[in-house]
Amino acid sequence: MIRILLAEDHAMVRAGLRQILERQPDMRVIAEARDGAEAIALAIQLEPTVAILDVGLPGVDGLEALEQIKVHAPHIRALMLSGLANEPHVRRALQGGAAGYLLKEQGSEDLIQAVRTVARGDLSYVGAGIADVVASSGRSDGPVPSHSRLTVREREVLRLVAQGYSNAGIAALLRLSPKTVDSHRARLMDKLDLHSRAALTNYALHQGYVVVA
Repeated sequence: MIRILLAEDHAMVRAGLRQILERQPDMRVIAEARDGAEAIALAIQLEPTVAILDVGLPGVDGLEALEQIKVHAPHIRALMLSGLANEPHVRRALQGGAAGYLLKEQGSEDLIQAVRTVARGDLSYVGAGIADVVASSGRSDGPVPSHSRLTVREREVLRLVAQGYSNAGIAALLRLSPKTVDSHRARLMDKLDLHSRAALTNYALHQGYVVVA
């Protein structure tokens, strides 16, 4: 069962999202939050599988709530909702550890797919209208390097780096030391000749480490 925390300040929107989610046999909304501070407290207390966070939450916004949740409960998978494909917001969300980013204009099937994808924990989900933003933030000239020389562990680290996890967060998830994670990250960046988080995120998107709606 996918246990969901739903953080959205508009009551009617929140009710509609809950109705869509709870029609699914594998999903249950365990709590609702009306602002960022409430979302943080409920996430830490209840430890949902997925936290759906509206970027524009009042008070503490959804991006700050995301960052605080990832500090206290890094295993929670966060899906961001927004009305706009704002590049700084998308970049900050992915770097802050969001497992997915979805525009509110997308349909109920997109929401369901996004929740299931991020809940699995093996991929990120980037909704329609967001993929180009992610790609453009890390676009560079020249050929795309091959990932065939990466080890299985380096690919795991690449996926988590692209999802915004810090070295400490990756170490906790993979049960490695931060020093070991740092070594894996340095080697994969050297092999791929990519030297920024944005470039790694763009590469991961094009290589299928991130699901695009």
